[in-house]
Amino acid sequence: MDEIEKVKEKLISYFHKMNKWETENYAKLQSRDDEDPDHFKQVFANAKIELDSIYKEYLTPKERKLTSSHNSLRNPPQYDATIETITSCIMKKNNRIEIETFKNDAIELKNQYVFLKKEGEWRLDNKKTYWNHKNKWESVPI
Repeated sequence: MDEIEKVKEKLISYFHKMNKWETENYAKLQSRDDEDPDHFKQVFANAKIELDSIYKEYLTPKERKLTSSHNSLRNPPQYDATIETITSCIMKKNNRIEIETFKNDAIELKNQYVFLKKEGEWRLDNKKTYWNHKNKWESVPI
């Protein structure tokens, strides 16, 4: 398997993990009829631990200003491999691969995921979205 195929598989795996994280934790938030603050605090605390674990597995280790937040759980989830498909993959350098996707939902976004190879392992470094109304790519929460 070549490097681009490895990175494609890693991105799809990341989509699946994030989708599972989002959908399961959103369901936990919705599982209570009342608005018990302790319930919400506990769900968010557990979700943060799970999210940190996913980030540790998939993302480059660095301080991040733009990340998903454990309290940004929503429905529909941000990550869904059934509606976000890979449209192109480019190896920019031996240690950098850029993957572009198209998310076929109501907004129809183009995203770019940048992977860097560090210590022999490909890690997701950042995500950008192409905004048609601005005619440019901008970094967005990963």
